[in-house]
Amino acid sequence: MVVAEVFPGPCKFKAMIKASRISNRTVRIKIESQCKHVKLLGDLLSEVDINECIRNFDDNLVLNLSKSIIPHASCIIPVAILKCIEIDRD
Repeated sequence: MVVAEVFPGPCKFKAMIKASRISNRTVRIKIESQCKHVKLLGDLLSEVDINECIRNFDDNLVLNLSKSIIPHASCIIPVAILKCIEIDRD
C-alpha cells in the first residue's frame, strides 16, 4: 500500500491518498479530504485498472475525470493519485 499526505496549497484542503493493489491490474484508491471535489473524485476512482491510469494525458482516466470535477487546473491531487498508482504497481 502507498500512502501520500498531500498539501495542495492555497485551498488548505489537505488530502490523504491510499492506493493498494488488489490484483495484477487493479488498484483500490481511498481519499480523505475536506474538499468535496476531491472526495467525489476519490469515490469515482474507488477501484481502477492500472493501465487506464498510466496512459498519456488525453487517454488518462484520472486526468479526464479530474478535469470534469476539480475546478482548479493547478490542483496537484490528480497527479498525486497517479504517482501513488504508479508506485504501487511496481
